[in-house]
Amino acid sequence: MKTKKRRTTRSKKLKYTLLLLSLFLIICTLMISPLRQSVTSFTLKLVNTAHETTKNSLISLGFVVQNIHIEGLENTVKPEVLTHIDIKPGDCIFYVDTQRLATNILTISWIKKVSIHTHLPNTLNIELKEFQPYALWQYHGKVTVITENGAVIPSANPKSFGALPLVIGKDANSHCKQLLNIFTDYPNLRDLLASIQYMYERRWRLHFISGTIVDLPEDDIGDTLHKLHVLHQQQKILDRDVKIIDMRIKDRLIIKGSSVVGRQKS
Repeated sequence: MKTKKRRTTRSKKLKYTLLLLSLFLIICTLMISPLRQSVTSFTLKLVNTAHETTKNSLISLGFVVQNIHIEGLENTVKPEVLTHIDIKPGDCIFYVDTQRLATNILTISWIKKVSIHTHLPNTLNIELKEFQPYALWQYHGKVTVITENGAVIPSANPKSFGALPLVIGKDANSHCKQLLNIFTDYPNLRDLLASIQYMYERRWRLHFISGTIVDLPEDDIGDTLHKLHVLHQQQKILDRDVKIIDMRIKDRLIIKGSSVVGRQKS
């Protein structure tokens, strides 16, 4: 009799264990299987109830969003970022989909990169990296703010970035980086610039504040700017009544103006 009772007890325990294991496997399958739609509505309700119970338990333990810290704001304001995330105080922090939040925030035109971290029990940290305004680009009469790679920042107001260099013409936005980088070696020339025009999609024309125009060659731009730098240092050529300085031909300058007209070897 005792042996039979032990066998019965063991059998009941085994059945109970198998039942729990089966329930666990069903729940796991529902969580990861792409065939969730094929399971019965009753089982789905069972899982949803388990989810809600778990969420409510976590909320009661204090694992809720109370603080949202945003770092890296320069040209974007916090309320604009908050409108792109559907989180409110009191939401369970374990149920925050950080990947989806990052995707939503990246739709803001200023934002280049997003990193989101949760700090238990109640804090969400959002780290932003914005595109840096690099230049103003004028094309078809419209002026926009661009990044160093030539991408337009749609929400940037050009009037707020008047100190940036102005590049003009088709594809000037995607070709100006090399030239502007060279100008960092010659701040005296850069400060005298009014605009830079991309001519025939292959060479640059410099417009200076004084009204002087300088035509650069297609190649050897660095050497040509160095020669212009030396010429201005020695003769203040950009402060004189000079209309055009043509530097397209190597080792030769063609200068046109009301008081200076001629050809010089450089």
